[in-house]
Amino acid sequence: MAANGVETKTRDAAAFALLATLSAGILIGSVLTRSVSAKGQAVDSSDARPLSVPAPVTLSCFGSQFENESDDDLRIDFGLDSKFLPSPDVEGSLRIQQSNLRSLLYLGAQIEKNLPLERRLLWSESGANFAEVLEETLEQLGGIT
Repeated sequence: MAANGVETKTRDAAAFALLATLSAGILIGSVLTRSVSAKGQAVDSSDARPLSVPAPVTLSCFGSQFENESDDDLRIDFGLDSKFLPSPDVEGSLRIQQSNLRSLLYLGAQIEKNLPLERRLLWSESGANFAEVLEETLEQLGGIT
């Protein structure tokens, strides 16, 4: 028990010494520059582009020896259809969604190239035919098909 008390005092003293050193550094820096400021430089963001943020994908591997409700061995869930549909309310969404679709098609082609497939199924959470929904959305954005 005495060793614990000594370790606690040593740890407290080290933490105090660290805080005192940091405080002294801030104080000295403030005195030398005659100000305290955390303000950064102004940045021109007029040419900023939206970032591509990867969306989570769920990969389920069942294997041929395991039973499941749809009798598939490999299932890839890309999430909601909206990630692949351009939105007229979002500037540049057509380009972003085109990139998402290209990625989806590339992954599908790579899987087909490297795995023996008996069948493929493109299923939509909404139950609607995704190809038709995509075509309708593109038409609404200006006759693009």
